[in-house]
Amino acid sequence: MERKRDRDYEKSLNAIVDVLFTIADDEYGYSWVELAAAAKLSYSTVRNLGNRKTIYPELRTIIRLCSALGREVVVHEKAKRASLRRAA
Repeated sequence: MERKRDRDYEKSLNAIVDVLFTIADDEYGYSWVELAAAAKLSYSTVRNLGNRKTIYPELRTIIRLCSALGREVVVHEKAKRASLRRAA
C-alpha cells in the first residue's frame, strides 16, 4: 500500500511540474534558463525537475515556479489534492 501511495504522490508532483513547464513554454516562451531566473532558482534545479532527476521537489520550489508564472498553489485538505490557479 505504501509503495502505491508513493507512486501516486510522485505522479501528482510530475503532473504539477508538467503543467508549470507547459505554461512556462506556451504562455511565456521561457527556456529552462529563463524559467530558473524568473523563479530565482538555479538552472540545475529546473533542469533536474525537467529531466525527472528530482522526484520529490520541495514545496518552496513549486511555489517559486508558480509565482514566476503568475500562479499560486492551493491545497485542499479534504480532497487531498492540489491545484494551480492564476494569481489574483
